[in-house]
Amino acid sequence: MKNNHLKLASTTASSFTPDQLILVVDHYKVGQRIALMQLQTFGLSAHVVISCREAIRALKKHHYALVLIGCGMPICSGSACTRFVRKEDMRLNLHTTVVGVTAHASGGDKERCLALGMDDLLAKPITLGDMHQMLSRHLKIA
Repeated sequence: MKNNHLKLASTTASSFTPDQLILVVDHYKVGQRIALMQLQTFGLSAHVVISCREAIRALKKHHYALVLIGCGMPICSGSACTRFVRKEDMRLNLHTTVVGVTAHASGGDKERCLALGMDDLLAKPITLGDMHQMLSRHLKIA
């Protein structure tokens, strides 16, 4: 099975436009590393921040094609961060894709995330296949 994931990654690495910058918002180092490795496998670059406050600063400086937000972050939740992204989108007249990431997905979580303004939800553990499917739904293909 591992070979299938590597084969999938190697055949699709250049299919995404490489100038599409991703923001990863996750307070867990392991989650950050996994997301970065997976995004790099698909030829994408990312910035990583550990809090909603840092995400807000990054979003004020850069336009991101997609934001991966941990739903269970302490202090400022993924939903609060998503509200900020949506306010900035309205101010700048654009739409930033926001994808929630959770380790505790259960029935109805995706619908709740969509109602909060997120565009999608990924459940951990995130496989390369899961990441590729999500990226294919939301990013431009070269």
